[in-house]
Amino acid sequence: MVTINFGGRLGNNLLQYITAYLFSKKFNYNLNTNGINNELNFAEFFKLKTHTGKIFQKNDIIVDNNNLLNFLEKKNIDDRHYIFSDYFQIREYIEIYLDEIISCFKPVETKIDDVFVVYRIGDIDNTRQMLPIDYYEDCLRELNFNKGFITSDTPTHPNVIELSKNFNLDIYKNECPMQTIDYTRKFDKLILSEGTLSWWIGTLSKSNFVYYNERDRFWHGDIFVDKNWIKKKFDY
Repeated sequence: MVTINFGGRLGNNLLQYITAYLFSKKFNYNLNTNGINNELNFAEFFKLKTHTGKIFQKNDIIVDNNNLLNFLEKKNIDDRHYIFSDYFQIREYIEIYLDEIISCFKPVETKIDDVFVVYRIGDIDNTRQMLPIDYYEDCLRELNFNKGFITSDTPTHPNVIELSKNFNLDIYKNECPMQTIDYTRKFDKLILSEGTLSWWIGTLSKSNFVYYNERDRFWHGDIFVDKNWIKKKFDY
C-alpha cells in the first residue's frame, strides 16, 4: 500500500498526490487517500484517479526526495508499505515525468486570449522570497493584450493596487485556490509568481506566453523546468 504524509498547502499536496499515484500505478499498489483534507478535496475537484492494487500494511519504507528516483527507475520492488513523506520538488524528477504528471489532469478545453498575473505576497510580504513589482512591470510591458487580470493572496497590497491601476488589470478575487488554478491556466499569457501553485498554473496550461522568475531556489524546489517559458531574473 502507498500512504501519503501530506504537508504544506495545495500546490505541495497536488505534487505529493500525483507522485504517489504514479508510483502506485507503476507497481500496482493500493493508494491510500485518507489523508486528503475533506474541505480541500483536490482529488475530487480535479477528478484525479486513484489506484486499487496490492495492500501491505507492515514493514514501512519512507519514500522521500533522496530515494524517489531510485525506486521509479526499478522494474520491481519489494512488497512493503510505502509512505510518501516529502515534497518531491526535484528538477530531474519533473523533467523525466512531466508528461505523465500533466496527463493526470483534464486538459484545457478553452483558451482565453488575455493576460493573467499571479502575485504571491501573504506569508512572504517584505522578505526576499517576495518578487519585486519590477518583475511584473517588465513582463507586462513586453506583452500586447487587450484585457488583463491579477490575482493575489493579498489583493489589497500596494503592489497589487499599483499594477492594477497602471496596467488596467482587473483584480480577480477567489478564496478557493483550486478554482484559481483551474481558471487561470486557461489564459494564453501568464505571468507567474514563485511557488508550487504558480508552477501548477503554468504546467497545466497550454499558454503561448508563460513568464517566470529564475533565481536561487531557497524556499521551494527547482521545478520551473519548461524550456518554452520566458525567463526573467529579478531579486527583492
